[in-house]
Amino acid sequence: MGVVNAALASLRLQPGDVVCDLGSGDGRFLIAAAGHRGVRALGVEADPKLVEQSLAAARAAGVQDRVEVRCGDFHHEDFSSATVVILYLVMELNAQLLPRLQALRPGSRVVTIAFPIPGARAVSVFKVMVPEEPMPVPVFQYVVPIPTRG
Repeated sequence: MGVVNAALASLRLQPGDVVCDLGSGDGRFLIAAAGHRGVRALGVEADPKLVEQSLAAARAAGVQDRVEVRCGDFHHEDFSSATVVILYLVMELNAQLLPRLQALRPGSRVVTIAFPIPGARAVSVFKVMVPEEPMPVPVFQYVVPIPTRG
């Protein structure tokens, strides 16, 4: 959970934030985010088994009233209510999502883990040691509107 906690701590979550994890997997970011007072979490995950696993984990953590997980393709789901978006995706997918990220409310925060958004300028980059990885994992932070190169 090192990268989860480090990424969320860097975001300085506030009551009223809506954290959206696109490709939310087992829901670990969602559950950790919903543990912050007044924060809601939205996940979009294509695998129905992972959706069920996420919802069960949210119930077990007692945050089920603040976590929503949708089964679907994040390219087509509405996440416009997000004030924070988390992407643990490859660069190609991050690049595909850039136009939708730019459409979020100004000041919304975007964090990508391991891979940057190609052509975009991060406001900060830091590295986190993760036990499963031999090298530190980079975390890139962006603020909407996201400056691009060129």
